[in-house]
Amino acid sequence: MLGSQHYVSNLPDDDIKRTIANFNLDMVGSRDAGDLVILTNDGEMNLVTELAQASSTRLNGEPTPYGQGGRSDHVSFAEAGIPAALFIHSPTEPWYHTPDDTIDKISKEKLQDVAEIVGTAVYDQAKIETKKPDLNHNKGKKVKVPHLFNEKEFR
Repeated sequence: MLGSQHYVSNLPDDDIKRTIANFNLDMVGSRDAGDLVILTNDGEMNLVTELAQASSTRLNGEPTPYGQGGRSDHVSFAEAGIPAALFIHSPTEPWYHTPDDTIDKISKEKLQDVAEIVGTAVYDQAKIETKKPDLNHNKGKKVKVPHLFNEKEFR
């Protein structure tokens, strides 16, 4: 989180205005973690969750649940007013952020699922931007929240 804080705090205003969204994938693809969820600082929908839920509905028949969570790199982007969300599996696996988190614990199916959801969401937005660029697109409100460790309820 220190890197994203430093990065965003050093972005010129023009770069912040040009940044469409932040899709933060953290600990995705772990075989023993729970299901994929999307977390935003305030627990509300934004451009990232709207795009991701549209693509997950098309791909999987239902939207990915979302809720509030502020413990990853998406926080700095949201605090700067850039629509941002964290993609993570919940509950996390027992070895979350430990030396026991090794590549043999990856689920190719879970990893592919999140890659397809995010890839499709980004592609959909790129098509829209190609047709009609809008630098004032759905900018989020600046949202400061405590860096929550546990997620709240999902919708």
